[in-house]
Amino acid sequence: MTDAEIDAAVASDADWAVFEPIHWSKAQGPGYQRRINAVLRSYVKQRKMG
Repeated sequence: MTDAEIDAAVASDADWAVFEPIHWSKAQGPGYQRRINAVLRSYVKQRKMG
């Protein structure tokens, strides 16, 4: 898919509009960048192992 196709698919998905991971994480309070980085590190680690 092209970036434009992905953007269009996301824009048309009502569920995606409800859940924006960045906005949700920021709403949890200070330290959101650290939490996001921890999630990404865990994801990369799992992908490397599996």
